[in-house]
Amino acid sequence: MISKNQWRVIAITLAVALLVVSFLTGVMGIVDNLGSVKETQGAYTDFRDELDALKENDAFLAEGKAEYDSAKSEYDSEYAAYEDEYGKFEDAELQYNKDVLEYNTQLIAYSAGKNALGGSADSAVSEGKSKLDEGWKLYNEGKAAYDAGVAEFESRKQEYEKGLSMYEYLLNAIEALEASGMSHDEALAAVGAQAGIELSDEYIAQMKAGIDSAQALIPEAEAKLAEGKAQLDAAYEQLMLGEAGLETAETKLAEANAQLNSMRSSIAGGPARLDAQGQSVSESKAGLDERKAELDAKAEELSVYEDVSEKVSRARDKLIDEGFGGSDDSTEQLISAAGAHEAQLRSEYLKSIISFILTYAGHLLAVAAATAALLLLRKNRLPAALRLSVIGVALGLISVIASIVFGDLDTLAFAAAVLTAIGVGLSAAPDGNE
Repeated sequence: MISKNQWRVIAITLAVALLVVSFLTGVMGIVDNLGSVKETQGAYTDFRDELDALKENDAFLAEGKAEYDSAKSEYDSEYAAYEDEYGKFEDAELQYNKDVLEYNTQLIAYSAGKNALGGSADSAVSEGKSKLDEGWKLYNEGKAAYDAGVAEFESRKQEYEKGLSMYEYLLNAIEALEASGMSHDEALAAVGAQAGIELSDEYIAQMKAGIDSAQALIPEAEAKLAEGKAQLDAAYEQLMLGEAGLETAETKLAEANAQLNSMRSSIAGGPARLDAQGQSVSESKAGLDERKAELDAKAEELSVYEDVSEKVSRARDKLIDEGFGGSDDSTEQLISAAGAHEAQLRSEYLKSIISFILTYAGHLLAVAAATAALLLLRKNRLPAALRLSVIGVALGLISVIASIVFGDLDTLAFAAAVLTAIGVGLSAAPDGNE
């Protein structure tokens, strides 16, 4: 049978072990659950701040609406007039830039034309005329040489044709005599006597070779003559193009001189006109910049109201998305509907923070009271130890009840306090058999 002293030792030993574990779990519980409490607090404070801001901003809009509408109407009117004038300024500036570009283009063209017509164009025309005259001279010389070559070719061709006729005549005559019964030599002698020449086979062969040689040269000569004719025709065509080009150049030169004189008259008053035009554009720009600065200042003032209006719109949309009303509901109706949710969040926050404090304050105080009771028991201060152990049990019970509300049941501190109280109680009335 276990004696009271043994029960006391067991209770105190278990109490010490549980006190150590309870202290550690209490610290860990505070660390682990503090975030949840802060999250609940944040949900409540954020929602409360959003509603407060919405109330304040909505009141601001209501108070300043008439003044804003008047200022916005005036600003819109002035800005529309500004944009109209700015559009006219842009057109004037664009026209000015075009005029400057056109003037510079005319000036460059005039300078280039003046330099070109300063002698080079006339020289080019004169040089072109001189080259064309030289070309006609060479063409005429070439044509004369070609005509002489044609004449010589025709003469030699006639000689060839005469030789060919004679050769064919001699052969036909010899063949006819041989056919009548003469020998070949007799036929040669007879035909030769008739032709007035000393005719022989060698003579006929030489005559045939000369005819063949002349016949072979005829295509080559004709090709050279054709090539020469083509070159003459091409040269003639180029000369005619040159004549046309020279006439065109002379016409263009006259036109360029006339255009140059016209351009000189056109650009004469350009600088003064452009200076006046540029001055007008600059003055318009300066005036518009000043008006734009004034409009920007007014827009900045209006943006304060508009920013608040945007914040109210976003806040309304958020409340509508969260189910506190519809787009047709007024802001006051949405705030009223959200008030119940705010009260619920506040209740949850208060419940969470109170339960958290009672749970872990009771937990740690119960551990502290039980630990102190054990220390007093060690010093044989039994009445004080007994009171502290009872206080520890009470604090542990508070921690248990609060933890149930908090949602995280915590019984270690209560158990440790109970075992401590048992151990102290048994120490106050020890077994007589110890």
